[in-house]
Amino acid sequence: MAFAVPLLFQTVLAQNIESSRADKEETVRRIEYDVAEAVGKNDFSVFEKVTTEDFVNITPGGVIQTREAALADMNSRAIKFSNLKLTNVKVRVYGNAAVATYVAEAKFSYKNEDIRGKFATTDVFVFRQGEWKIVSSHATKVVPKKSDAATGPSEKAN
Repeated sequence: MAFAVPLLFQTVLAQNIESSRADKEETVRRIEYDVAEAVGKNDFSVFEKVTTEDFVNITPGGVIQTREAALADMNSRAIKFSNLKLTNVKVRVYGNAAVATYVAEAKFSYKNEDIRGKFATTDVFVFRQGEWKIVSSHATKVVPKKSDAATGPSEKAN
């Protein structure tokens, strides 16, 4: 019987850890959808609320932006969204850090240039003062797959 109690405790503890991880993943996933919904309507207040002051954004064009610069673009309406939809959202939690990956299907203008497409995105979160916050984001344009052209010559069989 003495062996059964620790084993039962370990089983309950493992279930609680998995439940806690699932709760954290769902919280981060909800933040991603909430940000996308607000930003898609050109409401950037949610973005400001869920990003850290030292947030860094790497745009699909390779520009490295501080949070201040990203908010300046948003508030000046240099960037305007007409559509933003997330698909394939995956979240992995590592203690007080989490990584969210997804594909954003977006239609927007940036400094009067129309941009549309699918963007593979990675967001890094930290858990600070009881809240999940985004510390970094990186997006890159998804290139449509073409038969063998997508693999390149070095990956083709001889």
